[in-house]
Amino acid sequence: MPDDIQQQNAICRLLAPLTARGYTWLKKLKPDSFPRIVIVETTSRCNLRCPICPRDKMKRQAGDMPPEIFEPVVDELAKHDEREELELVILHFFGDPLMHPRIIDMIEQIGSRLPNLRKLGEQRDPMRGLSTSTNALLLDEDKVEALLDSKLTWLGIAMDATSEMIYRSMHGSKKWDMLVHNVECLLEANAARPRHLPTIGLQIIQTADTAAETETFRARWERYTNSAQNVQIVIKPFTNWAGQIDRPAADPWYFTTPCAWPWRTLAVCSDGQVAPCCYDMDCTMRLGKVPEQTLEEIWNSEPVHRLREQLRSGRLDGLELCHHCDEARTHLRRFLP
Repeated sequence: MPDDIQQQNAICRLLAPLTARGYTWLKKLKPDSFPRIVIVETTSRCNLRCPICPRDKMKRQAGDMPPEIFEPVVDELAKHDEREELELVILHFFGDPLMHPRIIDMIEQIGSRLPNLRKLGEQRDPMRGLSTSTNALLLDEDKVEALLDSKLTWLGIAMDATSEMIYRSMHGSKKWDMLVHNVECLLEANAARPRHLPTIGLQIIQTADTAAETETFRARWERYTNSAQNVQIVIKPFTNWAGQIDRPAADPWYFTTPCAWPWRTLAVCSDGQVAPCCYDMDCTMRLGKVPEQTLEEIWNSEPVHRLREQLRSGRLDGLELCHHCDEARTHLRRFLP
């Protein structure tokens, strides 16, 4: 990192306690009685090694979430769904959910227990309802029909390209033609039997490689988005995954502003460990473990209270991920013409 940028970052860190506390006061950050967003990592196995994802550096053992972890989580979420305390349940984290041999059964099991969450999914918002995302390489005819008939309200398809060359730079794979074929099969099956849900989000992440491809991506799939109410194009911002992957230097001038994740979210890893957000790939900020503890117990535990207070204060010593995370920064460039 150039010396001038290091100096600017150092100044921003010195100001962090002031800017963080001011932001907390303005936003009146308070935790809900239960996390509004719960991430359930059905599997941490993946069939790709994407340069835009830090998963290659993951140290915890990859595996599928077993019933003895999944079922208690479902039971607890059902209780809070009855109280209308949930906004979003995400069935993926650092793996592709289609790698789990029982993923369709798991979607049915959890979806049937969360009727209020399904109502929220009718808003067609990826941040509302029962959601998952896949790279779609494991889609076959049976999975297509099962997913379309499932209780998912949002099905994200991580495409992130308009050609094999760009796809390879984003996902490290030469299977672009297979992906296009699988996605077309999914969309044709959806068109053959129109339905309200799930919403299918065709996703492209904005990077230096894809910045000029957004309109091409829209045009390539507009036949489906124009003819089906439940198919959308989703343009996603690029993230450095809390400094866990490299990316072009961002604006070095920023305010430290507490992110909202620890006030709204818990992430349950496939082995039952619980992290505060979707960036903690190795659960280094471990808050607890299910089923030894309930999510509600973890949510109200001392480690969570301590984490929130550190973020409120802007003193991020010992929180290496938070130090480098864009979620805890408001860049000054946003306020410039």
